[in-house]
Amino acid sequence: MSDTSADLPLQLFREAMQWIETGVVITDNRQKDNPIIYANPRFQHLCGYDLTEILGHNCRFLQGPETDRNVVTKLREALRSGALFQEQLLNYRKNGSTFWNRLTISPVGRVDGEIPYFVGFQEDVTEQMTAQAERDRAERQLRVHADQLAQSNEALEKFASLASHDLREPLRTIAIHLGLVEQETENRLDPRSLESIKFVRDAAVRLGEMVQDLLNYSRIDADVPKRELLDTHELVKQVLSQLQDSMKEANARISLDLLPAVTANRTVLMLIFQNLISNAIKYRGEKPLDIRISAKDQDTEWVFSVQDSGIGILEKDFDRIFQMFERVYSRSQYPGTGIGLALCKKCVGSLGGRMWVKSEIGIGSEFCFTIPRNPKGTALL
Repeated sequence: MSDTSADLPLQLFREAMQWIETGVVITDNRQKDNPIIYANPRFQHLCGYDLTEILGHNCRFLQGPETDRNVVTKLREALRSGALFQEQLLNYRKNGSTFWNRLTISPVGRVDGEIPYFVGFQEDVTEQMTAQAERDRAERQLRVHADQLAQSNEALEKFASLASHDLREPLRTIAIHLGLVEQETENRLDPRSLESIKFVRDAAVRLGEMVQDLLNYSRIDADVPKRELLDTHELVKQVLSQLQDSMKEANARISLDLLPAVTANRTVLMLIFQNLISNAIKYRGEKPLDIRISAKDQDTEWVFSVQDSGIGILEKDFDRIFQMFERVYSRSQYPGTGIGLALCKKCVGSLGGRMWVKSEIGIGSEFCFTIPRNPKGTALL
């Protein structure tokens, strides 16, 4: 090549193209079949052909059986119209192996509407395309599993509803009739027999409570979509009214702060407060029981608190108490199903919130949970 000023730009171009990490080819649109007139070393490495095997040939030699013909058609249309073309295309190397080619073809040197040359930039994106294909495959599997899980959950919810309904009625009947038997035979049976009757009746009542708690647990997800703006202060007052007999028996003193309005499901929110307040009443010690219910605003969420002066919980049990059927204290000391706090945590999660506990033995416990703020904002009522 001469060093004339006319040849200098071409020389500089070729020297620059020697070192870039992108394959570059130039084709001559003035000749029949648009042959390759230049290919840099990166392109030769990409496709596995020597320069002598490339020059004078159309780029079709990169195509093979699995090359997408629709993309090839779009490529030809872009060349005919002189438009910029960008696409991923499966191409073949000389040894028959395939690679994904990120292809950009641009017309250059346009004169009086004619396009004498096309320059193509080609990059091996096989790794990225393979990774994307794996992600797509994983996402499809996740969707399939999610659909299967949803169907399974729906079936379980229906089963739990039917089973609990069929179980609750006979259990209620057993408890009622055992109570009648206990009354009618109180003066005719020995203490041991009466104790056995009471034991069976209490077991039937306890099983009925467990069935009801399991039913509530299974229904939470189904009820979540039914949300409304709720006056939490009035809702908690309703819960306290339902628990007034238990509160009188425990001589509990209730402190109810002004609570906010939140967007939630009424049944779910009532279950949370019912269980937390009932637990505060149940797990009390000898000292007077104080229960405080409050809430504070933390930017995007409300943080609710049910605090008591009860017996407290060891720190090592903080996580365990939120698991199904886990108990810290024996049933003989404090009766219950072992489902209440697991139910609470699932309820809070269904509303998009979090739940945790702070406690100290002999001092009391504070159960906290969050509910996201209403998008429009909510004021204290």
